[in-house]
Amino acid sequence: MFGQINWSRWALLLSIVLTVVITDGTGLGLSQVGPTAPAPNPTGKWKLDTGETIDITQSGSDEVTAKFSPQVRCWDLQRTGLFSGKLKTTGSGATATVTIEDGRFWACTRNERMWKECGVPKIFETKMRNVTVSPFSITGEVLRPGYYLPGGDFRRCRPDSEYEEWVPFSLAPLCRPSTPWFDKGTNCQRKLVPTITVDYTSFSASVQICVHTVFRYSITGFITAPANLEFYGKTLGDRVIQQVGGLVCCDEFENAVRTGRPCNPLLDVDCDGKPNQTDVALEDVGHNLYVPYPEINIFSTPPGASVPPFPEGLNPDDPGFVPNSNGCDCKWQLIKGVLNCGSAGQGHSYVATWKCPTTGREVTTTKNATPNTPCP
Repeated sequence: MFGQINWSRWALLLSIVLTVVITDGTGLGLSQVGPTAPAPNPTGKWKLDTGETIDITQSGSDEVTAKFSPQVRCWDLQRTGLFSGKLKTTGSGATATVTIEDGRFWACTRNERMWKECGVPKIFETKMRNVTVSPFSITGEVLRPGYYLPGGDFRRCRPDSEYEEWVPFSLAPLCRPSTPWFDKGTNCQRKLVPTITVDYTSFSASVQICVHTVFRYSITGFITAPANLEFYGKTLGDRVIQQVGGLVCCDEFENAVRTGRPCNPLLDVDCDGKPNQTDVALEDVGHNLYVPYPEINIFSTPPGASVPPFPEGLNPDDPGFVPNSNGCDCKWQLIKGVLNCGSAGQGHSYVATWKCPTTGREVTTTKNATPNTPCP
């Protein structure tokens, strides 16, 4: 979406206007971006390794509950719950480990003779252990109870720990959560423009969303010149606006900072599971130098999707182009794009087909451009 930067042309491009806060660095507090990383919040849609969709919720007391969504069959019964337990965080920051303790797991008896002849409940409660939570997975082990069958007779079975075993289970995110602070359909009372701060003392540029710093980069080496720094700030601002638009809903942003749901934007502003400072795209500026720009993705594109480049100027400020999150608790997927370049004075159009990963609902939106707009 963004081409390579020609750093030798910086001085010629400084006439481009950008709303940049110029400062001597006093009182910015830019040495730390966001607070110490909190525990991952598992709230959301997950897929069990056996294929079922699981809806996980977390209460204020760190109680975690996982339920099938939709419910699944266990013989003639409906299987609703998968597990529950309490989140426990050990350590802090990037080295913190998060586990689920005191867990209960509900399993389905797979052998018909076990519930018909042995008397084992069709859905039974058992234990789980070593359950670890990360933004990208939940893994653990569940206890499969053991039974002794004298002579293979199920009617004479009895529990026997010698035959029990621990078997692994795992869940992966079904999709990444939507980001309501970037949702143009939100009824929001407080909206602010993302800003860029250029600090000539530390030769750094940073991105503020709703007054919070979410990304910062310090320029080093031979490119530490005021003109270079200012151009980087200008390019950084252009990129952020193209990715998220001109206004952010700070009501939703601050609520997510307080609750961590669907994620904490100070740490992961687009809820993709990657920390803001490392969720970047590197661009080659020559001389074996690469500079990072934040990758803020408010929608996703599945591998192999036919998506031609957007017309120039297209960004989330275009009303109705990206569907709002109403009715979809995941990021919308752009599954198809059709670019129609006009000729003989005709305008251009971009027809986008979106899909909600959890519901399967598809929506088509169109972006129109005037004939004098470049068509990729």
